[in-house]
Amino acid sequence: MVVYLLDWLRRYLNVRSQVRGLPTISSLFEFCKSSYRQKLPHIPYIVPVRDYTIETPWDKYAKFRSDLFACPQLSAPSYAVYVTSNSNAAVLISNKSGLFGKPIDMFRYVAINIFGNQITSTQSGDEHHRHKKIVKPCFNENIMQTGWSKMVEAVQTMKVEESIEGGGTIRDVKDCMIKLTLFVFGRSGFNMDFPWNISQSKAGENMPFAEALHTVETSITVQVLVPLWILLHFPLSSVRRLGQAQRSFVSHLKAMYHSKRLELQASSEYDEDGNIPSPPKDILGALVASQMSAESEERLKAGKTSEKVVGLMESEVIGNICEAGHETTGHTLTFLQAFLCVYPEWQDKLYEEIISVCRDEPPSYPHMSQLNICLAACYETIRLKDIVMTLPKIAMKDTTLPYTTWDDEGHISHKVHRVKKGSHIIIDSPALSLNPFFWSDPSRFDPTRFLDANGRVSSSINNFAGFSLGQRQCIGKRFAEVEMVAYISHLIKEYRLFPIEKDGESVHEMKARILKGTEELTLTPGKFAVRFEKR
Repeated sequence: MVVYLLDWLRRYLNVRSQVRGLPTISSLFEFCKSSYRQKLPHIPYIVPVRDYTIETPWDKYAKFRSDLFACPQLSAPSYAVYVTSNSNAAVLISNKSGLFGKPIDMFRYVAINIFGNQITSTQSGDEHHRHKKIVKPCFNENIMQTGWSKMVEAVQTMKVEESIEGGGTIRDVKDCMIKLTLFVFGRSGFNMDFPWNISQSKAGENMPFAEALHTVETSITVQVLVPLWILLHFPLSSVRRLGQAQRSFVSHLKAMYHSKRLELQASSEYDEDGNIPSPPKDILGALVASQMSAESEERLKAGKTSEKVVGLMESEVIGNICEAGHETTGHTLTFLQAFLCVYPEWQDKLYEEIISVCRDEPPSYPHMSQLNICLAACYETIRLKDIVMTLPKIAMKDTTLPYTTWDDEGHISHKVHRVKKGSHIIIDSPALSLNPFFWSDPSRFDPTRFLDANGRVSSSINNFAGFSLGQRQCIGKRFAEVEMVAYISHLIKEYRLFPIEKDGESVHEMKARILKGTEELTLTPGKFAVRFEKR
């Protein structure tokens, strides 16, 4: 035991020596990568949560006068942990996959593989390329048009179900946006109609797919932490229902996967070489079609009888369709409406653009390329309310990280820090998006910062990590953009948005409340109401 403790201390002191010269937040337990940091108690040097300034991400860097710091953790003495909000470092880390890999053993990545390995949790290199080869072709123009049209249908359904056709109030915008994006996910993801309000089936029944999906998503923390066999045999029926939801969800997905394969094989559009001239318009269909196309290519290369496994396994196809979730889009749309309530002048600017582009027509997918302010408003929302919050990496070799320090007089120094192989590096994307050395007046909501001199959305902003950066950028980025622009363009063309204050609440308190987010697995908005006034 003594030898073990001495070795532990030796390794910890080695980590301390590696981070010498940098500001530090020291702790007993590893907390800086946790998805539940805000729920932990603040105990100095044990779990110093407040020092991490989660609600005001840039404050810790302002205090340190450095955009790189370290988190020595006594419970994890085998590697150093660095946290950066430096744009140059973020770009370097994201573009050098040979130097900086993904810590796939980290809980957040192990957890999302609960239904099958997926592209987000793969290691950079061959494994990531194998997934990307199948998944990327799915997000084609057919799927984009489907995403737009299904969002328009969802908006029309929302107006009826929430009783705001002629104006009215939505009491819980976040809950409404989750319903909206789940509705779209059902239609664009699986070509299935999901009900707006999902009812609860009787205990013991095989749950309908929509209910199973909704139940799994709303209990995702329990789903990833507790083994299925415990959920299914737990004494409380409410907990057993969570296990039943998971089992039903996977059962439905497997059945739909095999049904889609049979459908495509039998389709008149499917020729003997495995080519599909008119690809499916739902994401699951496109994913299965892409997999079958890869299998066909292999047969052509190796002969009709080739048994070589290519592309993705069944569980990986299912895992990747699960990754095409809707909650991040729903939460972003919730925050966007909060910002438009707090900054009503931007409602007018969006409306002017929509009328200028669409005139008397409803916004449609061909209009999207001209709705630049609408898209920029979505980007600005993600910049100020980064849903994912951290982008963790691991050093695959000894390397260096650039960083910047400054003093009270504003003198800036550019430096580099040596990083050992195995060190963990966290790109602090919320702070990166508030770094005043890269963003002017960073706390202000101003979508024009994403527009170039011609008024078009710039695609070359290196210090915006809202969809990640480099080769690992979110593969569904364009689809999310389509959904968000479709929603906000239809909404603002018809309505003005007004926040509803609580009794005795000042305007300042109201603004802070509706813009507040809580870190769970991702940044989650709170409950607030908005009044929709017909134009």
